[in-house]
Amino acid sequence: MVYDASLGYDPDEWEECPVKEQFMVFSFFTRLLLSTAAVAFVVFFYRMIEVNNAKEKASKEK
Repeated sequence: MVYDASLGYDPDEWEECPVKEQFMVFSFFTRLLLSTAAVAFVVFFYRMIEVNNAKEKASKEK
């Protein structure tokens, strides 16, 4: 960062923020499983929409 006297602060007086302890809420396997389930749900949802549209077209043609 560049020091600028017009900003009215002294970089020597800055306080260092303590390093936050980070912990993982879910393990790698759990995140992978949840991501896979989300993608599978989206694929399933859109396929059900396509099947429903195909059924409607077939019923209109009859």
